Amino acid sequence: MRLSTFLAPIGIIALPQAAALAMPDGGLARAIDAALEDYDIPIDFHFYHDYGIVDVDVTIPGINLKPDHIEAPTHIIANASPVHINQWDTVNIYFKNDWTDAHRWEASIPIIGPTLYVDLQSRFVRSNCKLGLKLHLTGTGILGRLDESVDLGEFEQDGIKFLAQSQGLC
Repeated sequence: MRLSTFLAPIGIIALPQAAALAMPDGGLARAIDAALEDYDIPIDFHFYHDYGIVDVDVTIPGINLKPDHIEAPTHIIANASPVHINQWDTVNIYFKNDWTDAHRWEASIPIIGPTLYVDLQSRFVRSNCKLGLKLHLTGTGILGRLDESVDLGEFEQDGIKFLAQSQGLC
């Protein structure tokens, strides 16, 4: 049975469940769930850059505010042939003024050994009460010379500002 034949009678609401049946690892289902989720603050952030040895694509559709941190469902695609990362993760960003590692993605080729690391770092800028994000790209093996930091910018939303002020960060 084709997936499109299966989806027509049950409608779009069952798409995540059908995708989970079609993909045993649930990767597509997680991506669809993240895309359909309601966020406390929609951001619709997308960043792409090609560094020659590696290209990186980061998407953050929105964030959820928690009492002491922010949850940011984040999709990252990083390609450093032959090492690839394509993953959705919920990143917890805590209210700190110094650059702090929020999440690390890594991929490697078994036995051969080159590893690609992509670290998402965050901080709250005390002077303007904004959330700053950056990526730090490193590697081992043939990617051992990779050491790049990429500024993703600063975000200023009322909800983020309110939580940062309540934590005494600005």
